[in-house]
Amino acid sequence: MPTFKSRITHAPFWGDGSLCVYQGDAGRPGVEMRPITPFRARMRIDSFTRGMSAARLVLKQVGAEAEFEMFLTDLHDVLTGAGVAAGGMIVNEWWIVQKRGQNYGIRPCRADEIPAEAAP
Repeated sequence: MPTFKSRITHAPFWGDGSLCVYQGDAGRPGVEMRPITPFRARMRIDSFTRGMSAARLVLKQVGAEAEFEMFLTDLHDVLTGAGVAAGGMIVNEWWIVQKRGQNYGIRPCRADEIPAEAAP
């Protein structure tokens, strides 16, 4: 299993697989804490949103339609790395949850975070 730097080991998820955005959601009914591990998913750009502290890109997982948010500061890595295909489909398929302040979001995995059995 790859190593990655993170101060958190678990994140809150809704029952449909969507990542909770705010740390305070962790104790709500229907929310479960899951371990943070790299995961493979094809995402579709849905919209943008703005909270009190950050602007975020809203991504929907193709097929499962789970929803994830990405901090706009991490969008640069997507655009200069794997890129975005026609129709708003993000080509990069490996993601990891991160936390900034009181909020959770996803970002593309670095090469050293992708599980060895999945690496090309």
